[in-house]
Amino acid sequence: MHKFEKISTVKLLLFICLLFVFACSAPEISKRSAEYGDYQPSNHQRIWDTKAFYIWSDFQTLQTTMSSQDTLAIYTAVQKLKATTDTLLVQNTDTDSLTQTIWIGGLSNLSNELEALLQEKEMTEINTQFQMCTLNLLNFLGSIGYQKTNIYIFQIQLNEKDIFWVNNVKTSKNPFNNKDRNIYTATHLLQAP
Repeated sequence: MHKFEKISTVKLLLFICLLFVFACSAPEISKRSAEYGDYQPSNHQRIWDTKAFYIWSDFQTLQTTMSSQDTLAIYTAVQKLKATTDTLLVQNTDTDSLTQTIWIGGLSNLSNELEALLQEKEMTEINTQFQMCTLNLLNFLGSIGYQKTNIYIFQIQLNEKDIFWVNNVKTSKNPFNNKDRNIYTATHLLQAP
């Protein structure tokens, strides 16, 4: 082999290795994005935005209450959010397939997670179940193409565990720890393409 061919072969192998590294790391990015639900702007309906805003507002109240670590206040906020969710479920009279699968299905899932949250007694389990409620809310809002307010997603690592929360502003304090005075910047935007 000539010197030129050896150099070209080495460059080709290096290029293939780089492609392999980038290809292997790409699914992690899409996996992390999919973790919070896919945003479907094609499903957007203005009436859904208006109704979903009530859920979003009650959810923000619940999330703020989480930092108090007061289980009675948390249960009260969960019951209010569940009542709002259940009311929107029974008020629905549309029979089209999009409403049946996306709106009703999403509200039902959120209602079930809220019911499970009401069953928890210890703050550790309450926090874990609240994370599940947050995931369900994000999946629901993403699936209906929610546009009324921006939904920012925050993610930090705490004690070797990823925790996340949502807000309608780009910076926020950790709602799970009222002693943490840091201001965090959102890592994702639900409505991002």
